[in-house]
Amino acid sequence: MTNKELFTRITDEVMNRGNRGLFDELVSPQLITIFTDSEKQRTAAALWSEWIAPARAAFPDLKVKVEDTVSEGELTAVRWSATGTHLGPLFGRAPTEKRINTFGLHFGRVKDGRITELWVKFSRLQMLTQLGF
Repeated sequence: MTNKELFTRITDEVMNRGNRGLFDELVSPQLITIFTDSEKQRTAAALWSEWIAPARAAFPDLKVKVEDTVSEGELTAVRWSATGTHLGPLFGRAPTEKRINTFGLHFGRVKDGRITELWVKFSRLQMLTQLGF
């Protein structure tokens, strides 16, 4: 599987369907994830428990779409868009039943078929504004 295919598969099967088994298969347990708005590093376990699972719970109809990918060697850049309806708690706030339409970028390193580093950029402010927070 190419790096582009790996990121597309992660998007389709993990973000859109919540496939934890595939996440564990394609993401290194030693993964370092950096969200550029906080620069706090997260492990693979923290990425799942602090971001992916809560996002899927807050937006059960979450649909993430890979818009573009560029890959060279170990590095892959992904531009993505996401839509969903806020039907579950998010950041301690009650559901608003409002729809979001947002976008972001991932920049990742793949070694031995697994994602080992991931930088994430998305407009949290845009999403929170759309929800009326």
